[in-house]
Amino acid sequence: MSDDSLNDFEYYEGFYSLRNERLEVLMDEATFDKYMQAYLVSHGIEARTELELVEYASSVGRQHYEVEKVLHNPDYWLHMCDPNIRIIQLKSTCCMHPKMPIDEMSSA
Repeated sequence: MSDDSLNDFEYYEGFYSLRNERLEVLMDEATFDKYMQAYLVSHGIEARTELELVEYASSVGRQHYEVEKVLHNPDYWLHMCDPNIRIIQLKSTCCMHPKMPIDEMSSA
């Protein structure tokens, strides 16, 4: 391969122009995409379109959001045995009543 700093490319209205100091290569977008996909596969890189990548990123983002909702619940951590996790029991709420009018509390 040659020095990347000497390579230039342009994309215009569905066509690629790839150029260095010795030659220029012209092709349509479909041909470029075909060879790009083949190159990715041959190098063990998952081949996805830009739309597929955006959809995948969105899906992963939603999954991370759902996981964070689970992990943000203090009860999730109660049974973890990790010295880096401190669980502090706050005062008990068993004797606290929800806000009720005073006359209803006295009859409860």
